[in-house]
Amino acid sequence: MAKLRATPAWLFICSAFTILAVISIYWLADVRGKATWFAAIKPAETDTLLCYLIPYFVYAATHMLGSHLAEIMLVGGIGLLKSFLFALLCVVITKWLNRSGVRLRL
Repeated sequence: MAKLRATPAWLFICSAFTILAVISIYWLADVRGKATWFAAIKPAETDTLLCYLIPYFVYAATHMLGSHLAEIMLVGGIGLLKSFLFALLCVVITKWLNRSGVRLRL
């Protein structure tokens, strides 16, 4: 059996979840007026490029140091929680760098 007939179109499933997330955030922030709820992640909005590049520096530093996480920290629910907390850490680092005067602009 061909792979294309046996698996769902993951692109469209992921796109549907993304659209639902955007609609939900729009409704919450703009329609309901709860935009202040997202103030904690504001640095990711104002300096997106810096926030996007931070994980590459962290991964390079951990690779140079020779450290790595145990397999249990990379899979399942613990892996999802670790990824969420790492994303928040990237936002916090971006905020700290912005306060220090570091900004990336195109």
